[in-house]
Amino acid sequence: MSFFWFSNLVRMHLSWPVLTYAATWIILLTLTVAVASMSPQVAFVSAITPSSSFSQKCSSAVIVAASACVVRAVGLWEHDQTSSNAN
Repeated sequence: MSFFWFSNLVRMHLSWPVLTYAATWIILLTLTVAVASMSPQVAFVSAITPSSSFSQKCSSAVIVAASACVVRAVGLWEHDQTSSNAN
């Protein structure tokens, strides 16, 4: 009985323009999330290709040291350290 009431409510209040508007926003937001999540991966793959200037041999280990400092500054291991200290 409650499903019949709900279907009447939906049929009465939701029309095609509202559904089209909602579907448009869902598609737009989905594409935005997809582009935002894939762009770092594309940048990484393009940086490690053999033709990239980032993948050429350097005379010192500055790139490795700088990337280690960035990873430490971002705090990627903070969660692991705080959970092990709590025990």
